[in-house]
Amino acid sequence: MSSTTRPIAILYQSIQPPIVDGVIKPFKPGGYKDSGADIAFNLLAQHYSIVTPNRGILNHNDDELKSIPDLEWVFPDSKEGIEDCLRKGAMVIWANTVLFDDHPLHDLIKLQQAQIENDSEWSDNGLDLRQVTFIGQHPKLVQQFDDKFETNQMLRRENLSVANSILVSTREKLEEMQLIGIYKENIKILEELSVESLHDFGIQFPLIIKPVRGRGSEGVEKVDTFEQLIEKSLELLNQKIQVNDNLNVLKYGYYFIVEEFLNGDELTLTVMPPGTYSIDHQQVEFSKHWALPPVKRFNHMNGVAPYNGIVAVIHNSVALKRMEFTMDEAIQKIMRDCEKAAEWVKAKAPIRIDCRSHHTEDSVQHFKMFDLNMKPT
Repeated sequence: MSSTTRPIAILYQSIQPPIVDGVIKPFKPGGYKDSGADIAFNLLAQHYSIVTPNRGILNHNDDELKSIPDLEWVFPDSKEGIEDCLRKGAMVIWANTVLFDDHPLHDLIKLQQAQIENDSEWSDNGLDLRQVTFIGQHPKLVQQFDDKFETNQMLRRENLSVANSILVSTREKLEEMQLIGIYKENIKILEELSVESLHDFGIQFPLIIKPVRGRGSEGVEKVDTFEQLIEKSLELLNQKIQVNDNLNVLKYGYYFIVEEFLNGDELTLTVMPPGTYSIDHQQVEFSKHWALPPVKRFNHMNGVAPYNGIVAVIHNSVALKRMEFTMDEAIQKIMRDCEKAAEWVKAKAPIRIDCRSHHTEDSVQHFKMFDLNMKPT
């Protein structure tokens, strides 16, 4: 369909995600304005119409546009920002942001459903949403599957290959949770753990500790000894962040994930939703979720791929050649697992799944998923 009749507006993150079960997802510095601008610029290069905050609707690309600031391409994901892009002509809203259940976009989706059911354009904001298209995940599902521990447990129950992990906190933090009315099942107490009990959960040193609702590799550490586990765990639990002028919010929450360290190759899989795609100038129909060629990560820092805000992905990532992944049974299996995972989380837009292989003296290479991201960029 020609985009000249379906102008696209790109949203960026301007709203701090809420605290869920005592855990908050850190706000992305810049709010994805840079990747949002990249999306808009490249869509325009492919002859899609782009709605901009101050330049109206752009229908063609030129060299002058390469130098305009990121904010000239994108709208904030606040209620006011979304309504602004609609009033400026957007018929497609691309949510390049972190969504959650109470996000303003979710309210707009509910309003759209009511307008369609009642066959009425009436609304408090005066906007007719019946023909508007939303690109992105469902906000409620993003909030649910941003819990990396619960998501991995769900995928394991579906017999998919997932890294072993447990939830951990201290007695002090668990008491604080009880005082403020937060309840979370199956949290192990740090003071009661031992090398032997970790083995019972399929975890041995070195291992990984990471936030439950993390972003990228922020807060992720590889620890080599039990003493280091105690030290790094307390550091993780005691970091604070300012949210809405509140200085007492724990940056990573009251509990965290302890996960087996996978010592082999790391692959990132982007999985696309079903649909019709233009590939090599041909229209290709996919009836199920499908994976793009895997991207291999390298140049890890202490066993962890560095956050892309520190090291750009072009410096530590390379797409595998077709021969490399089509002839490798282990890679083929994890690609199929990732496609099944995308189906289980009902992905309506691209998702990214980080996977890693594990090598032992008596086993062949096999990959496990360790991090499913509902927002890929």
